[in-house]
Amino acid sequence: RGWAPRDLNETIRTNHKRLGRRVFNTHLRWDMLPSAMEGAGHTNDDTKAKFIYLLRDPMDVCLSFYCHLSNQMEGGYDGTFQDFFDEWINGDIAFGSYSDHILSFAPAFVDAGHGREVLLISYEEMLSDLPLVLKKLAAFVEADVTSEEIVEMLPTFSFGHMKGDLDRFQPRSVTWKNNFQFLRRGVSGDSLTVASDRERKALANWFEREHVNSKLESILLGNNNAALTKFRDVCCSASLHLQINK
Repeated sequence: RGWAPRDLNETIRTNHKRLGRRVFNTHLRWDMLPSAMEGAGHTNDDTKAKFIYLLRDPMDVCLSFYCHLSNQMEGGYDGTFQDFFDEWINGDIAFGSYSDHILSFAPAFVDAGHGREVLLISYEEMLSDLPLVLKKLAAFVEADVTSEEIVEMLPTFSFGHMKGDLDRFQPRSVTWKNNFQFLRRGVSGDSLTVASDRERKALANWFEREHVNSKLESILLGNNNAALTKFRDVCCSASLHLQINK
């Protein structure tokens, strides 16, 4: 089924109407997402969903998720990072296995089906060249915005700006412990300060054992080489001590 307006609360419906488009964020795998949009109130040509898939270094993902869950009251995590890592790598933490998630999305970059479109970006490229990423996003969602306007708005998209406006960007869906700030550091490689050699070797061995690279290659090689390269660079990076033939 699709996302029907009647399933949303009034505040969300009002904001969607104001924007002229509906926007959602989710951690769901590709196979769990709706293939259509019910009752959007638009013409058929306007109801084609666009998806933006954001990749991040897997160990940084693990640390970020640990900081999130260990600092929330409801459904939180009370163990150490080492304990969390072992459960995360086995897919025993909420939202399951990291490899299952990226492999669920990989086919969408060959054929998303149902008129859907998918854009692949990474956390790392947002840090290295945010203006370029914003231009890609604007073009993808067909936003009526000029390059000059993007440059003008650029400061408001920075991590520092978001961190300075917690009333707007600090999630309220859970209760945080000890005044925890959801927006922590906003850097790449944050896990280098926490993850041990044991965790890094375990992650590298797990990627090899699960044949993640070969599975990505079987889906994307010759069909979408650009997506394959990005998946490799971010998910199967040198920081995992993996040797990948590019």
